[in-house]
Amino acid sequence: MRIMVRMMGLSIIGFCTCLMLMHIFDLNVRLDELNKISSLAMSNTQIVVQENIEDRLYGTDNARLRIDSNDKYISLYKENLSKLISTDSTYEVSDYLADHERGLLYVKVDCSYKTLNGNTKTLSRKLLNIIDVNENYEENA
Repeated sequence: MRIMVRMMGLSIIGFCTCLMLMHIFDLNVRLDELNKISSLAMSNTQIVVQENIEDRLYGTDNARLRIDSNDKYISLYKENLSKLISTDSTYEVSDYLADHERGLLYVKVDCSYKTLNGNTKTLSRKLLNIIDVNENYEENA
């Protein structure tokens, strides 16, 4: 009988430990994905807008996509973000500020997911990025 009680006790402790580890791993996976995809989406968006700014300043036509409004700017970020999602989390850009002429983009990304016990947990990340383009560019001939 003592052996059965010990086995049951160890089984319950092992089960609780497994649940805690699963919860920690799930949280780390979601947090890692939030950090990586929000940064990568920001980088991809800023490259396109930098091309637009350089085209306007230097009189070239190298931009792969024309961004001529703040709405297109934030839409490009949302599109880049949605392409990178690999888990069943729900991502939402809840707050943003964009200026396509200066290359300023501020976003707050919320990641919502269901935990093991059925509750909804939300992780947030704020990003701010400003494009630095040299306006005093002179081509040496």
